Amino acid sequence: MRVLVTGVNGRLGKWLVRDLAANGHEPVLFTRKPVSEPAFAGYQQIRGDVNSLSDCVAAMQGQKLDAIVHPAAIPSPTDTVGTDKWKDLATCELTMKTNIMGLYNMLQGALRSDIGIFIQTGSNCATGHGFRISGTDFPIRYLPIDEEHPVDVEDSYSYSKFAGELLLDSYARSYGIRCYAVRSGWILDEEMRKKFAPRFAEPVKDLFSVLNPWVSFEDCSLAHVRILEKAALKELPLYAAYYCHADDTNASEPTIDIIKKFRPDLLSRLKSPLPGYAPFMSNQKLKDHTGWTHNYTWRKEIL
Repeated sequence: MRVLVTGVNGRLGKWLVRDLAANGHEPVLFTRKPVSEPAFAGYQQIRGDVNSLSDCVAAMQGQKLDAIVHPAAIPSPTDTVGTDKWKDLATCELTMKTNIMGLYNMLQGALRSDIGIFIQTGSNCATGHGFRISGTDFPIRYLPIDEEHPVDVEDSYSYSKFAGELLLDSYARSYGIRCYAVRSGWILDEEMRKKFAPRFAEPVKDLFSVLNPWVSFEDCSLAHVRILEKAALKELPLYAAYYCHADDTNASEPTIDIIKKFRPDLLSRLKSPLPGYAPFMSNQKLKDHTGWTHNYTWRKEIL
């Protein structure tokens, strides 16, 4: 398939380009600035900005694209009260502008060029457990948390990712574009896994410090490819969101021991067992729908 990829100067974008090509697809790079990666020299590059509707529409017209893979995003809130970013109005708006309007612009481009598959790199923060402005803990209704768990977002980043899912769903229902959101965890490459391994190996301080799942760049990238290929075969729902993370917490203690120690009230809310270092958020839907599995862990870095 011929696939337009955004965010190709980012770390995940580079993995996506490599994995798409390795699996027999043809990446087309949509980027604000030239890609310096020598290995990408042979790929078509189209200059443009996701925050420009005209750029997005022009980038897709006449290209005979089969799919869009869209990791480009602002990865955190830019409007945290009192910060330098919040004080600078041009910067303050970037999370909402890029993550919502940028997605809208890309979807409009796909619609106008009859592109049938759209995959966005979303975030598990769409659930609302991260960046808790109120200072209250995320309300856990049951464990493991899955895609049906109620959402309780507070910050602009989490909201932008959840709103993005609603937008994708609406384009799937309204226009028949096969749309998917990859609710990725905290994405770590090999260098980052080595860096954080000693911290992860420390005693757990509370449940919420290890609630957030993580995933390797390698595994996250391949999840996008597997979704793309299943979507092309029409073996997925018209729209779906998928948690994507390792079957491995960032905790030094077994998951059930952490629950017993810090939140024993949650033991009665287990929907399924959490053996070993099973994550607090389930990626079973992604596995069932695509056959994807995780392959990387941080634990070997401390052996």
